[in-house]
Amino acid sequence: MFNLVMKDLKISSKMSIFGLFFPIFISLAGLKTGASTLQVNIMYILAIFMITYFSVMYSNGYDQKNKVDIVINSFPINKKDVVRSKYLLLLIYVIMYSIAVIVMTNIFILVGIGKGGRAAGIWDFIVALNLLLIFYSIYYPIYFKSENGLAMFNQLIYMLIILTPAMLGKLGKTLQQTKIVNILIEMNIKKISGVLLIFSIIIFYISLQISKIIYLRKEF
Repeated sequence: MFNLVMKDLKISSKMSIFGLFFPIFISLAGLKTGASTLQVNIMYILAIFMITYFSVMYSNGYDQKNKVDIVINSFPINKKDVVRSKYLLLLIYVIMYSIAVIVMTNIFILVGIGKGGRAAGIWDFIVALNLLLIFYSIYYPIYFKSENGLAMFNQLIYMLIILTPAMLGKLGKTLQQTKIVNILIEMNIKKISGVLLIFSIIIFYISLQISKIIYLRKEF
């Protein structure tokens, strides 16, 4: 399983410059537009979600294009390990990119960029983790069942991610003129995210078991 994870990490390292640097610009936008009093910053969460999404999709797309599953299953490899490696890889991506965004935004503040803003923190990571766990808990069983059936779905998600920053920018200006920002500040987002994390982990585990069953029954 370790070798399968390393394979995907090497593949995703070849991802396009756009996929790597777009989240940096999102993080910069988060520093300049995010209130320091908010418990989480949606722009940081989006940055973590985006780079993780791009990496997973790039790796999976490579596998589909080159029929890697057929090659892998020609070797004496446990099919369950193939599924486990995909789920483990997601966790590695989330942790790795969250650390990168946290370090990067702290450096930006240290050098004087985005004064008045708040650097990314642990709760931005937890909220992003919740979203990704739930998203891929739905995605992976479908992926292992029918890879080609997700082509249109992937395109729609990709377009939504690209358009989201601009929509959030306009929405942020509108919200600043209302009392919604104050409501968000007063909400105990940390408590909600902590409870949701337990739910997300359970759903993620159930999804893993379902994907194992699907992949074991799949013929190559």
